[in-house]
This record gives sequence, structure tokens and C-alpha cells, in this order.
Amino acid sequence: MSKRCVLAVALAASALPSVASAQLSVGARVGTLGIGAEAGYGFNSRFAFRGGLGITKYHYEGDFSDKQFTVDTPPSIWNIGVEVSPFSNAFHLSAGVLHRPQFDLTGTFTGSTDVGNNTYSGTVRVVGNMKNEREIGPFLGLGFGRMTKRGFGMSFDLGVAQLGEGKINFTSATCTASNGQPCPNQSQFQADVQQDAADANKEIATYLKWHPIISLAFHYGFGK
Repeated sequence: MSKRCVLAVALAASALPSVASAQLSVGARVGTLGIGAEAGYGFNSRFAFRGGLGITKYHYEGDFSDKQFTVDTPPSIWNIGVEVSPFSNAFHLSAGVLHRPQFDLTGTFTGSTDVGNNTYSGTVRVVGNMKNEREIGPFLGLGFGRMTKRGFGMSFDLGVAQLGEGKINFTSATCTASNGQPCPNQSQFQADVQQDAADANKEIATYLKWHPIISLAFHYGFGK
């Protein structure tokens, strides 16, 4: 969202009737933005700033190019934006920016392993990442609940962030034979690893560009 758009929304909101003093709110959230904290500042019953930081680091197993990798998710995700309640009730719209770093990949395969168009015997270890064109991108969403309302409250949000095309990169690959020596034909092995990366990108490039937002928050608003 451009600076001009944010300024226009802020000026419009300041002209709307206010039913309460500015509200500072803090809370905890859980969902696809991680487990963490968020805060908000409401200027009136219709307009507020809101942002948060969530811990997202965990491991899971993912299949890429017919091989199972251990995936380490980014350690954290943060977001900041504006929240507009057009009817001065629980329904709200939101927009802003979200930051999501890269995912790390590690795969270790023993025995006979197909890499590219060839089969290698021994231990194959591949290290890489999944990253987007950018780590910070815009998001849009909607939800129910006013975080900056005085007292205890709850809000639920749905949305999506766009971070550009995603890509898998295999940054390191080794093949060790059973006798402890490097596998024969290392140059071909490295070329086959990059072929696997290209095949994996055909599978994930489109959906990796989007980050879904599903978030449940519990919060408390301070103010008069």
C-alpha cells in the first residue's frame, strides 16, 4: 500500500464520528501468522493501526521431486497494517504488509537414490531453501471483532499475502559411496541435483507465492 493511500485512509477516518477515545490494545494470537503477540491503536470506532509478531519455527516432512525433505519453517512472521470497520461494528477490513523469510530444506538419502536421470549408490545429502522474490509483501483481509475495543475481546481474521514467485534452491549437495569416497562422476551428480530442483519448482512455484492468513486473537483494550 502506498504512502498516499495510507494518508488518504487516515484523513478520511479522522473525519468520521468517533464514539470513544483512542484505544491501545494488546493481545495474543494463534494461526498461520504463528503463535505470538500483537498490538493495536484505534483512532475512533472505524479506524485503527494493528500489527504483530508470531513465532512460526517448526519442522515437517515435505516431498519435493519424489524425495522427502525435512523443512524448517521461518523462525517468525510479522505484519503491520490498517484496520477499517466501515459500519463501526465487529466486521472489519484490513490491509498492510507481511514479512516471511525463507524455508530451509535438508534431505539425507541412503542406498540407491534417483537424482535427475541417474541412480546413485551411497549417501546423498542435499541442503537448500525455498524463498520468494521478496520477503515483504502486501496483504488484504477481512475479519470479525474489534481489537481496539475497550476491555476483553476476541477477533478472527482471514486473508492472503502475496510475496512473489517462489523458488526452490539446492545450495549444497554431496554423494558419498559406501567406502567413504565421493561418488564417481561428481559433475554429472551436481547437474542431476539441479535438474531435481527445476522439477521441484514446477510443482511449487505458483502456490508458494501466497501466504494464507488465518488468525484467532484474544486481546484487551485500554482507554476511557
